[in-house]
Amino acid sequence: YFQNSQIFHSKEFWESYLDNSINLEIEKAEKNARSRDNDGSLKKKFIVNAIFSKTLSISHNMCEFGVPKDLIKELIHDYCTKYELTEANETQIVTIVDSLDYELKNDSEIYKINHNPNIDIGVSDEVFMLAQTALSYCEISEGLFDISIGPLVNLWDITSGNETVPSDDEITKAKSHIDYKNVELKVNIKNNNSIKIQEGMALDFGAVLKGYAAACCQVIAQHYNVSGWVSIGGNMYVQKKNPQTGKDFKIGIRDPFGDESSYFASVVIPNTTMSTAGTYERFFIKDGVRYHHILNPFTGYPAESDLCSVTIISNDGTFADIMATTILMKGSNFVKEYAERFGCQIIAVTNEKEVILGHEDKTISIPSYPVVSGVGA
Repeated sequence: YFQNSQIFHSKEFWESYLDNSINLEIEKAEKNARSRDNDGSLKKKFIVNAIFSKTLSISHNMCEFGVPKDLIKELIHDYCTKYELTEANETQIVTIVDSLDYELKNDSEIYKINHNPNIDIGVSDEVFMLAQTALSYCEISEGLFDISIGPLVNLWDITSGNETVPSDDEITKAKSHIDYKNVELKVNIKNNNSIKIQEGMALDFGAVLKGYAAACCQVIAQHYNVSGWVSIGGNMYVQKKNPQTGKDFKIGIRDPFGDESSYFASVVIPNTTMSTAGTYERFFIKDGVRYHHILNPFTGYPAESDLCSVTIISNDGTFADIMATTILMKGSNFVKEYAERFGCQIIAVTNEKEVILGHEDKTISIPSYPVVSGVGA
């Protein structure tokens, strides 16, 4: 799935990833050199080695995700220049990249389903279970959340770097292939269970997989009884307390009106998953109009509601991921109803910079914006 996702072919994505990763490596290098560096030469050596190693490592990651080789080499050149690595360093990284066999692997189960319509494609129990779960929430949302939204996602191609606003005819055609009720799941006792879609359809698990990944991390962390947290693209799982302080981890929720480092609230969520969906993370602007990545399968356009950010706190990471997207599209009138219906906490931010809580919770601190429903500590 990830190898076929457009976001991983975006130069902006890898630039952001490289910047964050290299900055962390520089901090580590400076710390390692600080206690034994007299003239600054050791610090410079440590930093160069760190940047070289991280650039090489991430270049290898890009190969595995099927990023075009020309784009990889362009990024290698940009970052070697930016951080003043030598021409020899750049040549060495490019030579290693050229030696890698990284043909795009089109053998994922989702890829096979999407490229073989009208055929029962055998899938693993894991994929079958995910599809069953997703389809149940398609039903609950009355199709507002729909895993067959792939034709629209591919049409808009948001974050590809080449975004354009599709024509009405293109959107109408894409919409005609979207209907979760046409996804057929078959249980086969003797062989693998199978999934079949119709011609023109395409499954997209973008609003499912990160939450499922967080849920998998939850199982592993609980099995090994470790402490810590994991963050996966807006989805987070927190296990136990901070072993260094003995206190609960306090997790910030991104401010939809601020920069990447600003938070409007903090929560304490031991042994729980949290998922946030927002209109502020992935978008493009065309002729003064802002188009975000959360698409409404009924209109064919980015979803419009009075909410710009929705956070779900739940013991089920997959549910939290799906429901955050669903409620963001449905709007503020459904926050309390869904919190009570599914026994989860919901923290929603409106376009008017107001916060709506699913229910009162003293562990949530919201200093930035007024709470208009529920009570923040």
